[in-house]
Amino acid sequence: MEPDGVAKAAGWKVGDVIVAIDGKELEGMRDLFSAVQDGSPRKTIVIERKGRRVSTTVDWSGTPGEAEREARRREREARQ
Repeated sequence: MEPDGVAKAAGWKVGDVIVAIDGKELEGMRDLFSAVQDGSPRKTIVIERKGRRVSTTVDWSGTPGEAEREARRREREARQ
């Protein structure tokens, strides 16, 4: 976990496990990457910590790569 990263800012701790993003339960890493890349950079993320679920909000806007993700999202929407 990066000292100045979004996970730290959201209050996550080493050992936390992401189990859902924006209300969708994750079944694997592919779901995680897809959920992070789709839609708004602001996400509601549920983590599991020591057997308990905790809901947090993370905002990836302004992080490296966000501009590229936003451009890809707009391209996908334009094709639909």
